[in-house]
Amino acid sequence: MFSRNPYSRIFSFYVDKLFSPNPYYWNSLGVGITKRSREKATCGHDVTFNELVDYIIYTPSTARDFHTIPINDICRPCTIPYDIIGKMENFENDVSNILKEIGAESYPYFSENFRKEYTTDSIYDIAQAFVSFRQNSDKCIDRQTGLKRVWRVLQIRGIISESLQMPFSSNESQTITLSKLLNTILKARDESLNEDLRDQKATFFKEAYLSVPLDTMMKLQKVYKEDFHIFNYESFPKNLFTVKRNTTNEIFIV
Repeated sequence: MFSRNPYSRIFSFYVDKLFSPNPYYWNSLGVGITKRSREKATCGHDVTFNELVDYIIYTPSTARDFHTIPINDICRPCTIPYDIIGKMENFENDVSNILKEIGAESYPYFSENFRKEYTTDSIYDIAQAFVSFRQNSDKCIDRQTGLKRVWRVLQIRGIISESLQMPFSSNESQTITLSKLLNTILKARDESLNEDLRDQKATFFKEAYLSVPLDTMMKLQKVYKEDFHIFNYESFPKNLFTVKRNTTNEIFIV
């Protein structure tokens, strides 16, 4: 089995399922979150990171979305005698060791350019999802806003530089093809390779959590207390638990 840092897991879930154009999750989860936190529910497209955190804290684990349930509750590592427990933070190295352990080290699992192949897969997934589901997304946001979110997601994930603006006009956004979208994003990815994308990704992550009130962060830590302990993750990282905190989610507004 593989574990993942709870803070990273929550942030990734928010970006991929609620901020990204994802009408399935907007309808199945977002509507309920906005209904419980606002006087009037929206169509689920504008859930804030703070609202997701509150949903996790105040919704019983058994009633929450699977992606937000503690890994300890799902995989039961103290009950099931796993041979190997890896970490997503060390995925490439851990998988390489697993392949050696089972005598398959010669299997061509990783290429020499693993990161480029990984980002290419990610780009295709998000572009294909946008094109496939844009008619459903139209019920909540216009297509140019949807493309701006796609672009922002790729910046948040450290795939393209924050300095590169989404290039499509409102008219182009209406009928853009998957091929054109993919080619444009891949070009932007290649133009961004020399920039410090890891630091950019870390900044988005940090700013999202600094928008959450400190007392709420303390409650969130308790939800995943066992995950932090069992898998040896830092429960109070200094970059997330600071006195100076923001009050908005402006990094996500498009």
